[in-house]
Amino acid sequence: MAFAVASVLLAALAFAFRERSIATALLLAASFSAGAFGYIYEAASLSPVRVKAIYDLGIIPQADPVAVRGRLVRAVEVGPSTAVLRIAATEITHRGEAMATEGDVRAFVPVDSDDARGDLERLGLRQGDEVIIECGLDRDERFLNPGVARRPELLDRQGIDAACTLKSPLLIERVAKGGGIAATVLAGRGVAIERTAELFSPQTAGILAAAMFGDRYYLDRETAEIFREGGTFHVLVISGLHITFIAGLLLYFTSRLVRSRVRQAAIVLPAIWIFSFAVGMEKPVTRAALMFSFILIGRAMGQAGSMLNAAGACSLMLLAWRPSDVFDPSLLLTFASVFGIIATAVPLIEKLRAVGGWRPTRETPFPPSVPGVVRRFCEALYWSEAGWRIESGRNVWRTGLFKRPLVAGSVWERIRPTVRFVFEAVVVSASVQLWLLPLMAVYFHRIPIAGIVLNIWTGGLVAAMGILAVPALFLGSIADFLAMPFVTAAEAASAAAVLGSRAVLGLGLGGKRMPVYSGAGVAIYFLYLVPVVALAVMLFRWDPFRIGSEPKLRVASKRGFAAAAVLMMLGLGTLIIFTPFAAPDPDGKLRVDLLDVGQGDAALITFPNGETMLIDAGGQVDYRTEGDDDFEPDRARIGEMVVSEFLWQRGLSHVDHIVASHADSDHLQGLIDVARNFSVGRAYFAAAQGETEESRMLYEILAERGVAAERLVAGEAMTVGDVRVDVLYPAANASPNLAENDRSLVLMLTFGERRFLFTGDIEAEAERLLIDSGADLVADVVKVPHHGSRTSSTESFVSAVRPRFAVIPVGRRSRFRHPDPQVVERWRAVGAETLTTGSRGTITFETDGQGIEVSAFVR
Repeated sequence: MAFAVASVLLAALAFAFRERSIATALLLAASFSAGAFGYIYEAASLSPVRVKAIYDLGIIPQADPVAVRGRLVRAVEVGPSTAVLRIAATEITHRGEAMATEGDVRAFVPVDSDDARGDLERLGLRQGDEVIIECGLDRDERFLNPGVARRPELLDRQGIDAACTLKSPLLIERVAKGGGIAATVLAGRGVAIERTAELFSPQTAGILAAAMFGDRYYLDRETAEIFREGGTFHVLVISGLHITFIAGLLLYFTSRLVRSRVRQAAIVLPAIWIFSFAVGMEKPVTRAALMFSFILIGRAMGQAGSMLNAAGACSLMLLAWRPSDVFDPSLLLTFASVFGIIATAVPLIEKLRAVGGWRPTRETPFPPSVPGVVRRFCEALYWSEAGWRIESGRNVWRTGLFKRPLVAGSVWERIRPTVRFVFEAVVVSASVQLWLLPLMAVYFHRIPIAGIVLNIWTGGLVAAMGILAVPALFLGSIADFLAMPFVTAAEAASAAAVLGSRAVLGLGLGGKRMPVYSGAGVAIYFLYLVPVVALAVMLFRWDPFRIGSEPKLRVASKRGFAAAAVLMMLGLGTLIIFTPFAAPDPDGKLRVDLLDVGQGDAALITFPNGETMLIDAGGQVDYRTEGDDDFEPDRARIGEMVVSEFLWQRGLSHVDHIVASHADSDHLQGLIDVARNFSVGRAYFAAAQGETEESRMLYEILAERGVAAERLVAGEAMTVGDVRVDVLYPAANASPNLAENDRSLVLMLTFGERRFLFTGDIEAEAERLLIDSGADLVADVVKVPHHGSRTSSTESFVSAVRPRFAVIPVGRRSRFRHPDPQVVERWRAVGAETLTTGSRGTITFETDGQGIEVSAFVR
């Protein structure tokens, strides 16, 4: 309440002193107080019957079977293999007891077979329908590791209280039909998406469905990665860029037909909001629609629509609605982009145009006071000799202007409009990248160097694809052959966009991946904005037509300040991009981090000298069989969203050694992402390891990057930072008939008196071979074989190891019901403390060779 009172008082004071400079500070203080009050009120006003409250408080256990009744908020999003329902829940039934509730839930439904797709289509679901689904809702954490985004926070940002995956569309029941204009609009969007998938190739259909309709379920992983690496993925996400582009086109054509600005606004505004609703009303879309609405309304009222004022009003409205959005990365990215355009790009372009197109007027009677090369460059782009002749012919006086553009001639005149457009587009793109730099580094660990150029190429081609797709869809509804010319042109634009991106990325201009600073180093990201803002202010105040001379000392101080700001920006930008101080200094200890990657293995070894070794990196198991659809949806993989994020959080950009214990996806797949995201020193594989499509992909990436790959057999050893690494298994003469799990590498790390045993997925047969080999298996810490499966950890093996700690890498809710209770009891029987990554998250051991310390992400 104190914040609310303070906000009102500060606002009143700001109004009272509105003619004085202190009013701005008072208004900012009032805004902060209002935001603090709104944030506290939002957190305290959570209804106890909200779905997320029910699960956060443990009223219903996570993933327990429930029946959810509610209304479809949107039309069903149907992709090649998955359908998605968003339901505004009104009732949950758990163990026969129904309770009223509220909040949105999201349900994924597999439609990867003709039968499943047919079952869903027969339901005929539309927006507004009332349905009941049988599922296991949860909003639980998936991966408990430092640096990894928390799942409840991600769901809250999307306005989702809980999510689930249905086993079949047969678990959906429609109990009442919806209807109305909204349902009709969304049904039309669904038909357009399906028709797009029929008319165009899968790659082109995926791009169009994402860029035109906001449906990314048709977008394949390979295409999405090309756009991400090129820094142009934003063109595939319905955002403020799309809203502004579409609204601008509508306003342009409307202004050609209707002269009244009021009528123009009356036509354009409903169209923009209908489109925003149809593509899902995501927060960036809502922000852009609001901003454009403010500008249009002000324009209709005869006021100049300032983008900066519109952005401020829009942000205040959205933050008043949901104050917690101040921590939402999408909000920060949106407004950093806006400031990049309106505080840097637009003022710079306007002033360069004024310099290049200068002619004597009452406001600017004298030539611009700028360096000669700058003036000549601007004149080459913006001076129109023909326009000057027409204007001077209308004047009652005569004067001669002597222009010396850097480039001139008839050929230049023909290509100048294109060059001018490209130059201004590069200025806009580069300005946005400058403002986004710290946010891109923190949230995406990527600096899209190629994006400055590819934004023009790819953005233009995707826009052309959208324009061509409209008549294609319309004519295709009459007859396919009528649409073919437009389809062919759109396919050519799609191919050009992808091939152009590949060509630029092939030159090594892809987005650089980098770790992040932690602790006091975080200040670098805030300090970087100081010179950026200072340069924007100087640019805003710069007047190339200033009349009168300034004192030389003042001019020198301005130039010195500008030079210092540029150097500071470049210096801090270099620190952000290359992160020379992000990695921790060696401390002489051996550190072992066993990560929570769900059903899989991943362990990071940090040696006393600072070198690192990554043993496995988890992965998503792919159950598709030979002959299944080759479409791979654009889903975040564990190697990217968990293991890489953990490594970046540790400040790493280089991994000295990577080890693949064997070829199973839940161990090896993540190493593919690690090899792409980090520089790697050496790679190690078991000599007996089998080959899969993913292992071949990893070999190819390592070969492209010149990384040496070695095959290891029992008896080999290496020493890294006083730590001896012994290969205990498999033997050089291992049988080729061994199962893949029994081909796993088994490593023993010894530092002083402490020993760590890594066992891959070995099962009973490999355990027997290990014991028979006479290897010394006694260890302080063991990574339990095969996730605690009952096919491993035989009594003889457990007795041979006799560890103090037995770590079981397993998901919190294993689909294979790992670990087996008898296996857990077997390890405890020899005195081991058993720890599971699914319940404790990352488990860390540190030793100086004598003592050993253990900690976990969840205590």
